[in-house]
Amino acid sequence: MASAIFTFPLESIGGFLRNMSLSGAAGNIAASILYGGICLIPVLVWFILKKKQKMVKSDYLLFPLSALLFYVLYYSINPGLFHTNIVGTGGIYLSGLFYSALVTYGVIRIQGMAVKGSRKTIQFLLKFFLYLLAVIFTGMALLEFTVSLPEAMKAAQDSYEQAAAFSGLVGMELSVRQEMIYVTTVFDSVVRTIPYILDVIIIFKALALVKELQKDWYSKESVKAAGDLSEVTGRTLVIITVMGFAYNLIQFFGRNSVAHSEMKISIPILSIVFLLAVLLLARYIKASQELKEENDMFI
Repeated sequence: MASAIFTFPLESIGGFLRNMSLSGAAGNIAASILYGGICLIPVLVWFILKKKQKMVKSDYLLFPLSALLFYVLYYSINPGLFHTNIVGTGGIYLSGLFYSALVTYGVIRIQGMAVKGSRKTIQFLLKFFLYLLAVIFTGMALLEFTVSLPEAMKAAQDSYEQAAAFSGLVGMELSVRQEMIYVTTVFDSVVRTIPYILDVIIIFKALALVKELQKDWYSKESVKAAGDLSEVTGRTLVIITVMGFAYNLIQFFGRNSVAHSEMKISIPILSIVFLLAVLLLARYIKASQELKEENDMFI
């Protein structure tokens, strides 16, 4: 499942074009045209940026990116020609190479925009990354509930059945409780997922703040939005740390009723760093706004 997500959509496109080319002469011609058109998308983006006079030096990287796409998609269409020692990893290598190049281009271009861009450009980039984080956090939460949790529940069931079989074999009393295993498994998933959901709420609060700052940095609405953001972020930090402690408590008191126990600090580092950064930024903005108000009153 994780491999299919990582190789999407290149591996899927490769399979589609391969089936099309094998359908007959007309299908082969259509597949070749479609193959060339897809691989030339980065070049098309370059021409669009040039026409709109938004091109920068880093955009010339779109040409080697297009050439790389020709290479990667060709072997995605013909996976038998791409040899690896580990069977089934060809798509991961190919997708990893292309996505690495794409991210490199994106970082170089965004860095140039941030350094030389206007205030409007920086605000655009800030909103873009906030929306991107919202999508990433939502995706991670969905993956946890739809993929990781079912797999963990199956593993928990297998663990209980093995423990029950072993106890029956040696004639010992079964100390493992099935309910406790399930509770621990579900709570473990919840502890990992809730921070991402709360992060999405924080992001929309941050977007509301950015919207008010675009209108007037020192308006009452901006001060209120900054205060709301810092308050919600602070509460979120408390919630995820308390949840981590509660999870460890469940494991502690149920340590003899589960097949295995993992005492750990259940605080997602990514969420914590993100929340701390947002909290400090919100407090800084609010403090600067309050200082401006005090100076105006003094004058």
